[in-house]
Amino acid sequence: MTFPPVRQVGIYGTGRLAGSLAAALHPHPDVHVCGLTGRDRTRADATATTAGVPSASLTDLLTTIDLLIIAVSDTAIPDVAEQVAAAMTGPTPAVVHCSGAQSVDILAPLARRGAATAVWHPLQAFPTTTTIPAPGITWTLTGGPQSAQLVTMLQQLTHTLSGRTHLLDDHHRAAYHAAAVLAANLPTALLAHAATILTDCGFTSDNALDALLPLTRSALDALAHSGIPHGMTGPVMRGDIATIQHHLNALDARPQTAELYRACSHGLLPYAQARALSPDIVDTLTTILDERTDHR
Repeated sequence: MTFPPVRQVGIYGTGRLAGSLAAALHPHPDVHVCGLTGRDRTRADATATTAGVPSASLTDLLTTIDLLIIAVSDTAIPDVAEQVAAAMTGPTPAVVHCSGAQSVDILAPLARRGAATAVWHPLQAFPTTTTIPAPGITWTLTGGPQSAQLVTMLQQLTHTLSGRTHLLDDHHRAAYHAAAVLAANLPTALLAHAATILTDCGFTSDNALDALLPLTRSALDALAHSGIPHGMTGPVMRGDIATIQHHLNALDARPQTAELYRACSHGLLPYAQARALSPDIVDTLTTILDERTDHR
């Protein structure tokens, strides 16, 4: 398959990522978003309108595009792949899905029709349909059979969006996505628990989050500046046994939060050791954290 200088792109999906990709690709002169489609045409029309691109039927879209981007939930991909494969009657466009966790093999019905297939996943949260991919984010690429030209084209599209690409082996996708969840989703749980603690201290819910977010950003800035482990701070990293004991006492009334605190503190210990924290202090902290778990 040879791709022309101007990519003729279609998007299948009606959610946040589909709308965001349509809006992000639409302004670029070397990309023509021919249309957006989905199983719910009313939602597809609304998402397309918000993104500023045409709404189209799947049948019409497949006759005009070089690339179809499937941006639907993980559970919907198999049905969508079967639907798209059944609708292919002429030359087959390349097809990608945008799931972080799912294998490229989930597009096998399309590969059997002769389509080049791949996974193209942005490492970014998309809270709305108007969230544009940020410059500098990483997009992971996993190619299926006969996909070398498609992967090259996706690298070019990523460059168009000012992103960086990383070629990811298919068998690493589940672990890769678990890493993304650890980095992006689970910290929000920690923030929610921290905000609840602050409401116990007299903060309103809104004020608690407003107080914590700059702290979180400053911690991330420290990591960006100094890396792991040197950008990591806090009582575990400095071996402050007394402070950790005080924290555990204060969290007795919130056992689930205390469990999170203990688990994350345990997770920090290897990095504190890498920063030359005394083995005796590491042993003491391990004992304290384990004791609190046993006597919860």
